[in-house]
Amino acid sequence: MRIFVAVCVLMVLQGSAALAQNEASFGVMVEPKTARAGEAVAVWIDVDLSDDWHIYSATTPPGGPYPTEIVLSGEAFRQVGAVIQPRPIVEYDPNFEMNVEYYHPKVRFGVRAEVGEGMPGERVLSGEVIYMLCNATQCLPPNTYAFEIPVVVEAGPARAEYVFSPVEAPAVPLDGTGSVADVERAITEGLSAFLYLSLWMGFLALLTPCVFPMIPITVSFFTKQETQSRRESVTKSLAYCGGIIFTFTGLGMVLAATLGASGAALFAANPWINLLITAIFVAFALALFGLFEIRLPYGLLNKLNQVQGGSYGAILIMGFTFSLTSFTCTAPFVGTLLVLTAQGTWAWPILGMLVFSAAFASPFFFLALFPQSLAALPQSGGWLNSVKVVMGFLELAAALKFLSNVDLVWQ
Repeated sequence: MRIFVAVCVLMVLQGSAALAQNEASFGVMVEPKTARAGEAVAVWIDVDLSDDWHIYSATTPPGGPYPTEIVLSGEAFRQVGAVIQPRPIVEYDPNFEMNVEYYHPKVRFGVRAEVGEGMPGERVLSGEVIYMLCNATQCLPPNTYAFEIPVVVEAGPARAEYVFSPVEAPAVPLDGTGSVADVERAITEGLSAFLYLSLWMGFLALLTPCVFPMIPITVSFFTKQETQSRRESVTKSLAYCGGIIFTFTGLGMVLAATLGASGAALFAANPWINLLITAIFVAFALALFGLFEIRLPYGLLNKLNQVQGGSYGAILIMGFTFSLTSFTCTAPFVGTLLVLTAQGTWAWPILGMLVFSAAFASPFFFLALFPQSLAALPQSGGWLNSVKVVMGFLELAAALKFLSNVDLVWQ
């Protein structure tokens, strides 16, 4: 009976391995093909997946699916550095009860091997890829893909461009996910970089023609009223900032509710969504270049502008109104951040808009707290339009990044 069970288990495992090999095809290449002692060669492993199967990243957190692992061997080689991989799709998996990192429908992994001393001639670099495949209904047991690739080791001193340095940033494989400016860094490095970008977007949005000239006017409204104390002036400016933060964070909450727990990652993997995002970024860039303006309905703005009074509720609505009236200049900044949330989880829109709005509202509070600092503000002028133009080019860089995602999927 035990022999029968063992045979059945062996047949199941062999069948799973065969299925895994059918659902994933591998290609291996090495650069450079000729190397010297002390140099490092890069081994690139292309994985093409069929149907709805996906493979997990090398940085998949513990406690979940088996992460992709690449092991190199060979008497003339020593593996160095971590696995090189593009930005994975991050999605909450209810089966593992955690966020998982995966790729679909293709991915290129990379790893480096250093050439040892005294090994001239043609050498064989061997390796194994240990990986796990899953789809929406099942996961296959971890499987192994083995490969061998020849490398010619020639005599001579090591060339500087091929020497591996542990402190250098790993080269990104040529798979259409190359880096473009700060926006790409925010996309690839995760939540912390996204929040950092949100902070700077909030400050940059202040340096636009619709917003910057209004800062001293608005602060003076709170600080130069004779019938109120300084404490009341600061408190009212805080209420004004609350209106701004509520407006933008509310946008983030609406988007988070729309996306749900996994919608962001699904959007990020859809080439049509990436194509739409590319068009949105181009439109934002053209708006920043001054070709057209993004405006809210005048009827809505007129009704909000009719709100008067010195109560905290009225001042809160004033902050809300200011956020909407400045939308002509802030829309590209806000839109950029909301679009980038498609690269993360459902919480990204809320956190991003909270950080953005806090930075955007901060001058109104701190200048009310220290009104003498108003004299240090630079005068409005043409430099404000220059800021918009620079941000327009950043929007175009982001558009190219998302367009490269489309090209990667459709190749």
